[in-house]
Amino acid sequence: SSEVSSAAEQVAASSNDLADGATNQAAVVEELTATVAGVSEQVEQNSKSAKEISGKVDELGGAIWESNGKMQEMVAAMHEINEASKQIDQIISTINEIASQTNLLALNASIEAARAGEAGKGFAVVANQVNILADQSAQAAKESAALIETSVQAVEKGMNIAEQTASQLEEVAENSKVITKEVTNIADT
Repeated sequence: SSEVSSAAEQVAASSNDLADGATNQAAVVEELTATVAGVSEQVEQNSKSAKEISGKVDELGGAIWESNGKMQEMVAAMHEINEASKQIDQIISTINEIASQTNLLALNASIEAARAGEAGKGFAVVANQVNILADQSAQAAKESAALIETSVQAVEKGMNIAEQTASQLEEVAENSKVITKEVTNIADT
C-alpha cells in the first residue's frame, strides 16, 4: 500500500508537471499567435504603405516626364530663337553693306557737287546728310549686332542648361520607374 501511495504521488506529481507544461505551452502558443497576428497586421500595413508610396512615386514620375516634355519644348524654342538671331545677323550685315555703299555714293556726290562749284552747293548739303544717315545706320547696325551676339550667347547658354536639365529629368524619371516597380513588387508580396 505504501508503494501504491508512492506511485500515486509520483503519478500526481507527473500529472501536475504535465499540466504545468501544458499551461506553459498554451501560454507560449497564445503569445506566438498574438505575435504572428501582429506581424501579419504589420505586413498588411507595410503592403498598404508600399502601394501608397508606389502610387506617389508613379505620380512623381509622371510629373517629371511632363516637366521633361516642357523642357524639351523650351529647348526647341531656344533653337528657333537662335536661328532667328542668325537671320537677323544676316540682315544687319546687309544693312552694313548698304550703309557702306551709301557712304561711297555720298562721297561721290560730294565730289561732283564740288566740281559743280556754286551750282552744286545745295547738292553738297544733301550728300553730307546722306553721309550722316549712312554713318548712323552703320552705327545702329553695329550696336544691334553686339546686342544680338549677347542674346545669342545667352540663348546658347540657356539651351545648354535646359538640355542638361532635360537629361537629368529623364534620368530621374527612369529611376522613378524603377522605384515604382520595386515598391509595387514589395506591395504585392
